[in-house]
Amino acid sequence: FQIGSRFVDCPRAGNALFRIFDAKDVRLENITGHSSPHFWSMVYNSTVSYHRVRVVLKPGRLMTANGDLVTGTGNRLWMDHCEFEGNADDICHQFRGEATYIANTSFRNNRRFG
Repeated sequence: FQIGSRFVDCPRAGNALFRIFDAKDVRLENITGHSSPHFWSMVYNSTVSYHRVRVVLKPGRLMTANGDLVTGTGNRLWMDHCEFEGNADDICHQFRGEATYIANTSFRNNRRFG
């Protein structure tokens, strides 16, 4: 993708904007998203780090995603200077994670939908 590229994803049903399995030292940086069925699915990676990642509402929209924003299994999770809002499901959940570091990050969920 180039800066300013447009991307359209299909409805939830397992579709994630990023789906990364069994990788080493994954880093997502300077990404802003406005809508997707769910955003990140990270499974069995050594370390997953989010830096200045934002999932925010566009004016006039009711939600950003109807599925999980950050889903992970068996990861070491690092979040710094991130912003997540307007989701109708879990913003962040990790299963069997080894360590979690979250700093300077805001979570604002919207529970009007359930």
